[in-house]
Amino acid sequence: MDTSLIDSQNPRTTTTTNNERAITVADSQTSNVAGDINVTIATCTSAGPDGKRARALLASLVQAGRLPHFLAALADTPDDGLGNCHNHGFALGADLVLVGVRNWRICLGTSKRVGKHSWLECGNAAIDVTTFGTILITSVALHVQGMEVGFARRFPIDRQGLLTYMKLLPKAE
Repeated sequence: MDTSLIDSQNPRTTTTTNNERAITVADSQTSNVAGDINVTIATCTSAGPDGKRARALLASLVQAGRLPHFLAALADTPDDGLGNCHNHGFALGADLVLVGVRNWRICLGTSKRVGKHSWLECGNAAIDVTTFGTILITSVALHVQGMEVGFARRFPIDRQGLLTYMKLLPKAE
């Protein structure tokens, strides 16, 4: 099995077929990572320049193997493929802290569609990591509207912000 990053802005992605579990981006760039997982980054035009910046950063970090907690959380997704926005969001946030990313936020909101919902924001771009293997980048306005979020709290992607976010997560039953 291979791990590949499929960038929807550049669908000419190839995947290696060796045992090294590689990520392939834009036909030529590969790096080794742990896990057998496909990661797709889909960016809507509504995300604007902040979305392009977020996509470029996330693609480079996945490619460089710098998101180990996020990839582990994706690998631990239930077989139904629905994912867990809280676990995925927290794991991605933790990895972003470790690589020194600033000016991102992790958000916890109440959605009429799914109840409690988590996502990340980079400027005016919303980064949703709910679905297995897919990072969906849209505008914040489109994401909030599409998920029917009535109320949301936003926390900086830093140690204190993530700790505060964690305390507010729904308790496992």
